[in-house]
Amino acid sequence: MTKYIEDERTELKRELIDEVKSEIIAFLNSDGGTIYVGVDDDGSIVGIKDDASKDKVDLKLGNWIQEAFFPKPSGLIQYYFNSDDVLVINISKGINKPGKRKRTKTLRRIYSCW
Repeated sequence: MTKYIEDERTELKRELIDEVKSEIIAFLNSDGGTIYVGVDDDGSIVGIKDDASKDKVDLKLGNWIQEAFFPKPSGLIQYYFNSDDVLVINISKGINKPGKRKRTKTLRRIYSCW
């Protein structure tokens, strides 16, 4: 079992919701990062257990990559399910910046410590 901790290059999400698109763009516009879907903010694993749910998430994310971003981040986003049944989305640093969601503003990830 992996320990999940959020930091400037790691984001934890319980579900694959529209907010994740903004996180992907922010990572593309910075130095890249990883998003774990199926993990609560405190690092506890929720997971995406059944095959039907995994298929739905896989299709949704694949469609986002093809249709929701400009320029298309071809080859910069890889994703898979790990042994914890968590969706791991690895985002590389974008080449053609600024990346943005179609019909939205440009986003960049900024990390601050309190």
